[in-house]
Amino acid sequence: MEPEVYTYERYAALATQESTTGLSNLTWSICTMSESELPKARTLPGVLQIGQAGTWVEYKAVTVLRRFDSASRPWLCKLHSIKGPEQPEYILKPEDVGREACVMNIASRLNSIWQEYQVQCCGQAVYVKIYRIFPVGPDMGVVEAVPNAKTLQKLKRDCPTGSRRRERVLQFLQWDESKLNLLAVTTAGLLAMSYMFGLADGHGDNYMVTADGEYFRIDFEHTFGQHPSSADAPRLWLPKAVRVALGDRLEDVICAAQEAVEKLFVIHEELRSLCQVMDMAFPQKQGAVEYLAQLSLEEFRREVQGVRSCSWGKRLKSTFRALGYGRRRDVRHRPMLNVQSPAALLCICRRYPAESAMDLKEFAERLYSTSSLPRLVHFEDASTLIAKLFLNSNPGRGQDGILAARAQIRRKPSRQGRRLPDH
Repeated sequence: MEPEVYTYERYAALATQESTTGLSNLTWSICTMSESELPKARTLPGVLQIGQAGTWVEYKAVTVLRRFDSASRPWLCKLHSIKGPEQPEYILKPEDVGREACVMNIASRLNSIWQEYQVQCCGQAVYVKIYRIFPVGPDMGVVEAVPNAKTLQKLKRDCPTGSRRRERVLQFLQWDESKLNLLAVTTAGLLAMSYMFGLADGHGDNYMVTADGEYFRIDFEHTFGQHPSSADAPRLWLPKAVRVALGDRLEDVICAAQEAVEKLFVIHEELRSLCQVMDMAFPQKQGAVEYLAQLSLEEFRREVQGVRSCSWGKRLKSTFRALGYGRRRDVRHRPMLNVQSPAALLCICRRYPAESAMDLKEFAERLYSTSSLPRLVHFEDASTLIAKLFLNSNPGRGQDGILAARAQIRRKPSRQGRRLPDH
């Protein structure tokens, strides 16, 4: 019987159609870098799937740009492709990102519902910004970094002395009408999502805006009624800088958000089924089904009116954040191994209505045993790629060189001293 850590990686590969070995090698290589070495490039061939269309690319190296000063101390990395344009940046998080990936996948379902019912704001379809989250192992995940995006807190810190910070989003979007319209469109979607998912822990470092005007949320640690231990903002709130940028569009945003929530109640039973999967997979964070059952359209209509101003709770949270911002955290998050985490993601991706925790694993095992995992590990691809590089530096070795290189790769231990499985 294979170790559970391998089972986790296989389930994650099924759910995301990812290159588990390639990403595992990526995480191992980055974790061994000293912070004093950053930024640093390292040759590390592999295969990665990017984009919603699932485009496969081969990369030849990775550059670790920096390490963030947040609770899990994630790394910001950039992959360099063997051919074609440069790849987007990725964030390597030393934690199980399976639950975040589940939340993001459910959010993509919200977008399809709004598109189907033609929910619009400023003449455009309402949506929430989606970015890819790749579970790799029980203590490591890869998150796609949205290009040309800044947190609201970063925009605030970058404001020149004497400037009006409340206009920082307007300045970032250059007072462009099309960008401000997109800000309104994504704000309406985010308000609806915030209510349905119970997004908590709202602060300037958890909200971002792209140069095109897309406003979106990062970090889904506290959802479905769970709150941080300190003071918290209400689940529906808008920073003053966003309200100033929206201007008269704010009324359209509120109306569109109400319509968006109304349409989501049409698929309430489907959402309940997806939330049930999350509750079974993450028992330490149960409560999604119970939270969803308490929601009502009338409640949302009352709460959304409050986004026109800033609550005392948000002001208090901002004060606490300001007092503790930038403080180093030396304790890294090390969750327990939870094989049900990627299994839940797989069920949500396939819209499978699991009814028990065991059902999650059985569904994943049935797929694993009956379907050839599409490009599951890419071990042959990666070893062939390294062998080619080996031959380039050692001409004349021929087929013997390729076999020797592959054998050397298979003998190389992975991180934590475990041997890579043969697939």
